Amino acid sequence: MTTSSMTVPRFPPRLEEIFDAWVFAAHDATQALRAWNAARPDDRSAAHAVYRAALDREESAATMLRKAARQRRWG
Repeated sequence: MTTSSMTVPRFPPRLEEIFDAWVFAAHDATQALRAWNAARPDDRSAAHAVYRAALDREESAATMLRKAARQRRWG
């Protein structure tokens, strides 16, 4: 693959794109929490790890959204 055939991302991303990323991450965290809650005892440890990872992604997306919103408001 050559550089000319690669898609170059836009920077900075639009606020709507960051919001969407947060919404998807929050949905994933909710689904992972439900899966952890419904997991069989033998699967609970792995389900908890999946939930924690999803929660970390949601928190990261929320932080990015907060920073982007502040920059656009006061930037």
